[in-house]
Parts: sequence; C-alpha cells; structure tokens
Amino acid sequence: MQLEKNGARRVVDLQRKDGSMIRSGYSFSPLNLPSDPTSIKVEPDSCKVITLQDISAVEKMEKRVREAEKMAAIGELSASIAHDFRNPLAAISGSAQLLVMEEEGSEDTRRSLSEIIFRESKRMAKTITEFLQFARPAPMHSEWFALKRCIDEAISSTRNIKETKECDRIKVEVAENLDAFGDRQQLQTILVHLIENGLIFSREGNGIVTIKAHEQEKEGKNVLCLEVIDQGQGIEPEIQDAIFEPFYSTRENGTGLGLAIVRQIVEMHGGRVEVESAPAKGCTMRIILPLPSYEA
Repeated sequence: MQLEKNGARRVVDLQRKDGSMIRSGYSFSPLNLPSDPTSIKVEPDSCKVITLQDISAVEKMEKRVREAEKMAAIGELSASIAHDFRNPLAAISGSAQLLVMEEEGSEDTRRSLSEIIFRESKRMAKTITEFLQFARPAPMHSEWFALKRCIDEAISSTRNIKETKECDRIKVEVAENLDAFGDRQQLQTILVHLIENGLIFSREGNGIVTIKAHEQEKEGKNVLCLEVIDQGQGIEPEIQDAIFEPFYSTRENGTGLGLAIVRQIVEMHGGRVEVESAPAKGCTMRIILPLPSYEA
C-alpha cells in the first residue's frame, strides 16, 4: 500500500489466510508520539496509524443501486420510444389498410395515403437517428473551418426536412471570414436542431429565424458566440433547464432529444448553452464555444 496523503481514503484488495480476497478501504494519520523524542528509536515522521475497513458489502450495495438506476433509465427510455413510435405506426398501419381496401379508389386518395406512410416512416427514422446520436456520440475531430459555409450546409440539410418556403424565413448575419473550431459535422448537427426548432416556433405570423455569430473575449479567453434567434412565443423561465433533459418536449410530435443532443455536443466541445427568452418575446439560443489560438 502506498500512503500518499494524510486522511485520504484508498481502496485495496487484501488476501485472507484461506486465499479469498477482501475489498478494503484504508486511511492513515500521523501517530502522536511522546513529547520526549529520546524515548523512542524511530523517526517520528515514519509513525502512522492505518485504519482498515471491509467495504465489500458497501460496494455490492453501490453496484445494486447503479443497476437499479440503469434499469430505471432503460424503463424511461423504452416508454419514451414506445410513445414516439405508437402514433407513426398507427398512421402507417391505418393508411396501409386503407390502401388495400381502396383498390378501386381514386389516384388522389392513394397518393394521399402513400404520403402519410412516407411522412410517418421518416418521422420514425428521425427518432432512431436522434436516439443513436445521443446514446452513441461520434468521436470528435476538431479543426478550423469557415462557419458561414457550415451554416449554409445546415440550412440545406434543413430544406430536405422542411418545406422550402419555411427555409426562406432564415436570415444569416455571419461574416464570410469568421472561422470556428470544433467538429464540423457535429456543429452542423447543432445548427440543424436549432434551426428546425426556430422554424417550428416562429411559424405563427411567418416569423424570421436569425442566425448570428461573432468572436469575443470572455473571462480572458477567446470564444465563438453563435446565436439562433426565433420570433416565437418564447420559453417559460421555469422550464428553461428542463428543455435540455432527454425526452422532454413541449411539442406533441417532438422526440425530446434535439436540445439534449445540442447540449451534449456543446459540452463535448468544452462550451455551454445559454437561453435568453421571455413569454411572447421569442427565444435566443446562444452557443459559447472556446477558441484556441491559430497556432495550437
């Protein structure tokens, strides 16, 4: 055993006489020696009191607690996925049955039912993709890249999901020569989620979604400040923390994973997410990302 620090608790495996192992926690402290140093024949600093404690039962209990928490998380996850899949599956099943029954139906009816099947299938695929993004985040490959181009690509990706008219409501106020540092693909994922949310919540009144970015100094360090601003109904203060929790959604058809993925990616980059919002006054999602020096 190595005694590195007074009072510090360490863990060690000890062997009993019968050969079995016992998990023990130990700590130590200096031994109070007589005031007359001539009465002992050892160096005072080398005398310590070591306390050992069998922690096998404690570790078994901690393991059971972790397993119980894991099973609870799996249960919550299963319930959320089942809920997210139930409605799309019902729509797909119902539309497929009608297609079979409507063999002599009009072309418009058949096309409408086919569109429902296609739309709901895409919705289920999106749920699976977001779940995998959250459960198994991809390794980071950080690099310098042009932020404006990344934003344009995110908008193009959003056009494949949303109607073209909706994407026409996006306004970009970012300098062409502004660079960002991080995993380009993951930061594009952040933008897609935030743009989608902005378009959804700005839909009433054809509100504009504005994307801004600039470099600034915070606490003596250079950071990139990226903002996605919508003109929706805003977010109530009491739920501004909850919206980043997995499977929490204020939308009926939301997966509750979009903003959880956003926060996860931002924190992997060493950054943070800020929310600036008030009821009926829109919302600003602000991403703060650290910037190294160009020589780094």
